[in-house]
Amino acid sequence: MGADDITLLQTYKSTVERAQCTLQDPKRVSGALINVAKHLGNLKFRVWEKYTVLSPVTLDPNTAHALLTLSEDLASVSVREQRQQLPENPERFDSCLCVLGSEGFNSGTHRWDVEPETVLTVKRKPLRVRVQLDAARGQLSFSDLDNDTHLHTFMDTFTERVFPCFITHLSFRILPVKAAESSTGGAQTHPTDLHLSAQV
Repeated sequence: MGADDITLLQTYKSTVERAQCTLQDPKRVSGALINVAKHLGNLKFRVWEKYTVLSPVTLDPNTAHALLTLSEDLASVSVREQRQQLPENPERFDSCLCVLGSEGFNSGTHRWDVEPETVLTVKRKPLRVRVQLDAARGQLSFSDLDNDTHLHTFMDTFTERVFPCFITHLSFRILPVKAAESSTGGAQTHPTDLHLSAQV
């Protein structure tokens, strides 16, 4: 054993004590987690986004309640019986079974089609509902997509981005819908024409 080895052994304890991390645990900061929805979102939309007026709905896993499991493509949700061990970031819902869409809107007109899971107080229960946001006018409108009947419009002044929010006690998935009839009479599906369907 050389002199350097003996010195290392003699000073080992004090060296280890000086090398210990003395930093406190970091505080939870909003937005600290990776934006998975941005990176793994609906890739089909990215290709077709210039060819449609319907907005995609990619779910944000950083906001999903711990009892909700999102699919790999961030387009469907299932309800679990037990809570998942997830980071307790400020964006995550903890009191209601909710998840936000990953993209918010503060300008323009955006719409998406929904198959409602709840009974609405109308004479005929709509099978599909169109949700349309006009951020500039402060309007959030709902209409029966099948017979083009206006159901209700909420008016407000939006001072921040508006995010699609899904509150559910059932599983659901975002599905493609028939965009147009082809010249041969068959339905064509456009990958970004979306609606929401509840599944029991």
